[in-house]
Amino acid sequence: HHLKKLLHKAGKATNVGDEGGFAPAIGTADEAIGFILEAIAAAGYKAGEQIFVALDVAASEFFDKKAGTYQYEGKTRSAAEMVDLYAGWASKYPLVSIEDGLAEDDWDGWKLLTDRLGDRCQLVGDDHGRLEVRAGIEQPVAGAEGQEVAHALGEGRGEQALDDE
Repeated sequence: HHLKKLLHKAGKATNVGDEGGFAPAIGTADEAIGFILEAIAAAGYKAGEQIFVALDVAASEFFDKKAGTYQYEGKTRSAAEMVDLYAGWASKYPLVSIEDGLAEDDWDGWKLLTDRLGDRCQLVGDDHGRLEVRAGIEQPVAGAEGQEVAHALGEGRGEQALDDE
């Protein structure tokens, strides 16, 4: 594991987390992506040609519902600022997918994200429940989830797909 070696060399923890990934204390997402890109190169692959980056942001975890803002990397950010951050990453890194980039009920934010990056990145909103999926189809946001449900609707399984949530 090249990533494990790189993390160890940098003095970072290499314990494996609940979902099978490393969970070291890293200051910024840019630093984390840097480790990943370095590990890709160390393994003999070319980032952006053979290997691409996908992020699971889990933004609902740091969304302040009352204020409608995100507490991310020590700053209070609006949905538009989060979208700007992701757009910067998409320009700088071989980013192909963003999962849960905004809070599950931040529909205005999801619309901004979809408008800004929907043609460059797969946008996945898998934290959404049945009612939220219906709203997402009507709005249209969170492309990958919408495509999955739209596919099910085309096969006549729409209600089943929504009930499976």
